[in-house]
Amino acid sequence: MNKIALNISNLLAEYRFINKKDIPICAYGIEFFLIFVLEFGAVLFISLLIGNFLETVIFLAAFVSIRIFAGGYHADTKLRCFFVLLGVYTVFSIILRYDNFEIYKYPMIIIPFVNVFFILLLSPLKHKNKTLSIMERKKFKKISLVLSLVQGFIILLFSILNIYNKYSIALFMGALTVLVSLISGSIKNYMELKLKA
Repeated sequence: MNKIALNISNLLAEYRFINKKDIPICAYGIEFFLIFVLEFGAVLFISLLIGNFLETVIFLAAFVSIRIFAGGYHADTKLRCFFVLLGVYTVFSIILRYDNFEIYKYPMIIIPFVNVFFILLLSPLKHKNKTLSIMERKKFKKISLVLSLVQGFIILLFSILNIYNKYSIALFMGALTVLVSLISGSIKNYMELKLKA
């Protein structure tokens, strides 16, 4: 994937779409984009095969929209990252198979508040490959907080109206996955700092 991204970047520089000095940055961005498309494309393809495409789109939109700004758990390699995504998606798909969604009534009331609390407390989570300025950190926190509040409001509305179906659960699971990713990433960062000390 790295070679493909580098070749595309060199081609863009050759045709003067980018400066030669920007090739490494452009290659990193292209590689990230290609991996993102392949990972989520694979999940969406699987969702078509097992028949939960729309639910998967809702789940991924709920998760990714906040995760981009709030940060979260990062696996050590891209392959591990893909397997973590597949693992999370497998759990999500298994949960969707059960019809008794009313068991999520109270979690759907609690999790939105817990999400907002942890986003206020931890986001944006620091990562060695993504350094942010103070202004960017404030902006990312604000965006992730607004998205989390909107998402939380919709989840609470579903709960108040007693709407417990695959779509409301997909949204709820996306929010829950953000929370788990944020806490897991924070624990991983803490453990890595402790090992360095």
